[in-house]
Amino acid sequence: MEVHLPQDQVAQLNELAAKTGRGADDLLQEAVAKLLSHNEWFKQQVQIGIEQIARGEFMEENEMDARVERMLRTSALVEAVPNCGCGTKPIGPRATKRIL
Repeated sequence: MEVHLPQDQVAQLNELAAKTGRGADDLLQEAVAKLLSHNEWFKQQVQIGIEQIARGEFMEENEMDARVERMLRTSALVEAVPNCGCGTKPIGPRATKRIL
């Protein structure tokens, strides 16, 4: 099999091969293996979703919209008052972690 890559990708691949001490062919084989593995995982996840829908295990759009809205309101409130004593603590500039 022959694979044609754009020149910028060839340069990046060669640079990575030089930095890691691995051959470009080895790196390409690893990348293809990961792509194929991810594709199989994705197909399995889609099948799981289809089976859940068939069993009626899903949320209607309006229910999901309401849930997302509640989550966004809660998140905005916690960001506005990060040390409010509501069981959360800041873990980053815009993220919080629930303390159990």
